[in-house]
Amino acid sequence: MANDYSTVVRNHGVKSLYHFTPTSNLESIFKYAIRPRKQLEDDKIKFDCSDSLRLDGHKDTISLSVSHTNGGMLYYKRQNRTYAVLELDPSCIYNKPCIFFSHNAATSGAYPMSGPDGFERLFGGSMDEFPSDPQAEIMCFDSISTSAIRRVIFMTEEDMQRYKSLIPRGIITGYDRRYFNKRGYCA
Repeated sequence: MANDYSTVVRNHGVKSLYHFTPTSNLESIFKYAIRPRKQLEDDKIKFDCSDSLRLDGHKDTISLSVSHTNGGMLYYKRQNRTYAVLELDPSCIYNKPCIFFSHNAATSGAYPMSGPDGFERLFGGSMDEFPSDPQAEIMCFDSISTSAIRRVIFMTEEDMQRYKSLIPRGIITGYDRRYFNKRGYCA
């Protein structure tokens, strides 16, 4: 499986995957890893839920975006609290059970695709690094080690200064509004 996912990553030039989370979860993430909500609940680990309805029905997965965040969803969510974006090495999914959605998984009619072919179908036949739909997502059924986190991105310098003490040494921190907006929107 690892070689097949790596071929899709290489062929499309995918440099990173992204996961966004309320900043209140950073301490827990760096202590326990990025974990599906169900694991957190089962292990009674305190966390700030960013999707209380979970309309896609997958409390057992971690939602990931390819090459850019789902900026439209993040824009909506960040209206009530501060978020951080975790930039991940794409190899973090190579040996993990995952399903792929070419649109937002909570969308009516969305259906899961699996395996390297499912991953490939996110790109809609294009060789671009971005999925054809900005809300396409990967759902990973396993925890993701903090060793996969390359960078923690905040929306503003003020947010970065406020939360950078929670980030372990060796992980890059920065701020960049582009990851908090729709793909291509740079305000």
